[in-house]
Amino acid sequence: MKTNKSVKIILIVLASIIALVFISVKVIDFGFKQPCPPPDKPKGIPTEAIWNGGCDGGYWINLVGIKDDKYRIKIYLDYKAEVLMDADFVSDGKCLLPLDSSVLKLISVVDIDKITLKTDKNKTCF
Repeated sequence: MKTNKSVKIILIVLASIIALVFISVKVIDFGFKQPCPPPDKPKGIPTEAIWNGGCDGGYWINLVGIKDDKYRIKIYLDYKAEVLMDADFVSDGKCLLPLDSSVLKLISVVDIDKITLKTDKNKTCF
């Protein structure tokens, strides 16, 4: 009789632990999938600059101009108006790129020497 009661208690405890772990994972997963609006644009960042980032940070990107297949892009730190990078990026010819500021919405990742665009295969086009 004691053995059956002990087994039932152990099974209830194990089921409770499994349920708590499952619920915790679902709550955490739901929390991380919530969208994050861009932060307020600091003074000194051009009005045309767009936000590229998430909840953990990012940067402001501004297309200064396009000349001879060179895209002059300024990248600003997220909460400061400090210029992180001001450079000409040249398309490597692998991508068909728009010749206006809509190219900024395609940017996925900015590295020191390249820009990766949001495409079907996340191509590095600059």
